[in-house]
Amino acid sequence: MCSAVWLACGYQPVAEHAPPGIRSVAVPPFASFAPDPEIGALVAEALRREVASGSALELVGAGEADAVIEGTIESIDDDPSAVRSVSGGPVAAAWTTHLRASAVVRPTDGGAPRKIGPVSSAVSRAAFGVDGGDLAARDRALRALASEIARGLYRELVGFGSEPGA
Repeated sequence: MCSAVWLACGYQPVAEHAPPGIRSVAVPPFASFAPDPEIGALVAEALRREVASGSALELVGAGEADAVIEGTIESIDDDPSAVRSVSGGPVAAAWTTHLRASAVVRPTDGGAPRKIGPVSSAVSRAAFGVDGGDLAARDRALRALASEIARGLYRELVGFGSEPGA
């Protein structure tokens, strides 16, 4: 019954397909040369959650994996996205954080590595002050970005919506 309702509403199940020869992966923290070293760990943790909640791959330790996903945070930038002036000078009312990451799926059997990404995302947040403002708001923004980036990398890894071998 539920299936018929979903299909009638236009819902289409999306197939996930593991890369050939890869059924299990390990995801160590991503390398990060950004001023925020914790972002590499946040993206890796978010990617682990994506793998664990998906149906195509099993998340295991590095010694048991068919492949290791080695990621890199390519860039992270904070930009004031809305600046206004008040009597004391300029005040940023909103900030946008941009994040870009990529990864390499490295088979443990010595097979050819496969690059996924880069994936980029941005999130805006209210943060009054030219210094970027509230650190808790920035932390929430980084976590949201890590989840978006991980979702994009995972979708590319499992060929989200494509046929096997495509």
